Amino acid sequence: MSKRTAFWLAWFTWVLYVIIAIVTLLLQFKDDPSSWLNDMFDALILLAFATVGSLVASRRPENPIGWLFCISTLLWALGSLLQEYTTYALITVPGSLQAGALMGIIGHWIGGIGFFLMLTFGLLLFPNGHLPSPRWRFLAWLIAVLLVVYSIPGLAHCGLAGCLFDYLPALSLSLRQFCHRSSPDNRAQSNWRWARQ
Repeated sequence: MSKRTAFWLAWFTWVLYVIIAIVTLLLQFKDDPSSWLNDMFDALILLAFATVGSLVASRRPENPIGWLFCISTLLWALGSLLQEYTTYALITVPGSLQAGALMGIIGHWIGGIGFFLMLTFGLLLFPNGHLPSPRWRFLAWLIAVLLVVYSIPGLAHCGLAGCLFDYLPALSLSLRQFCHRSSPDNRAQSNWRWARQ
């Protein structure tokens, strides 16, 4: 992909996120006006992720972190929009919109994938977009398989989605090992993350 195409694609995802966020905020205001400030704060946090993703993806298209942030933010926002659609269609004004329950299921599924993509691969590939070493491929494949298992809606209702949380402690331990074995440049890039904790 050329740099020009990457630039336009990255900022297109940002604009698309902003449009989805505005529509979601309008629905959230109609559904529950008392929590609108909290919803606005959540949208601004996702806007920060979308902005960072678009900046990284447009300037360094070879780094998957930027694209991961763009895609996972879009999925998370689309899931929120579909869930607000469901709330409006089934609770706020019942029967006003079609397929409310179906949109809720799809929204929960899509939003979950966006959240887990950012949480898992975002941490695993941080800061340079590559695994710390080839030995980490097993964990990356395990995460991919678990995301596929989660993405099957019929299995998600059977409780198999809870297994996603079983590997999160191993992932955080792996980050600690990565910091001890990485080069000084990689450690300097990740120092800001550890300084906040």
